[in-house]
Amino acid sequence: MKSEMGFTLLIYFGYAWAAERLCKSCLKITGKKEILFVLFLCAGWSFLPSQPVRFLLPVVFIFLFFQGSWEKKILVLSVVLAVITLVGNFCISALSCMVLIWLHVVEKIPEPFMGEGMLNAVEGIGSAAVIAFLYGLSGWSFAAFNDKVRKWYVTLAVPLLVLTAVMTIVNWGAGQWDRVKRTGRRQRHSGSGSGRDGAIL
Repeated sequence: MKSEMGFTLLIYFGYAWAAERLCKSCLKITGKKEILFVLFLCAGWSFLPSQPVRFLLPVVFIFLFFQGSWEKKILVLSVVLAVITLVGNFCISALSCMVLIWLHVVEKIPEPFMGEGMLNAVEGIGSAAVIAFLYGLSGWSFAAFNDKVRKWYVTLAVPLLVLTAVMTIVNWGAGQWDRVKRTGRRQRHSGSGSGRDGAIL
């Protein structure tokens, strides 16, 4: 349990650090606020249970800690959220598919599945790809984003925000449905077990 929590904290710290690097390349921030941004974002992502709520944290902290026009903040925010959500889902899904195909075709396992260790490895590689992507964007010249009409920033940000919001809601809904199925399965097993006990008595 502790190792899993530490693994999650490490991933979220990497996300927060890379997001801060990207935001700093486009917006202004002081040294102390950089540290607070990373710490608060990492803590919020790690300990808040609801995925939609975690989705809102970068919105609050980017607008709170960084300086710049609100239109540019929205664009930077949309890029950060899109990379973490869309790139992260794509990398983890693609890696999972490749592993399952390998297990089925090469290892000859009829019904392949990934154990906890393999799942953690896939998540770690996918998360590392997201962090590298964000950090790579921070080194890219954003000169093309300067001196634009303010509406231009918002127009570019809206499609990214919509896609990210839809993906976040879908992931959250899938997680809730999976939790409901597991709860129903446990209740059925518990009910059938008590019925057998009653028959024996």
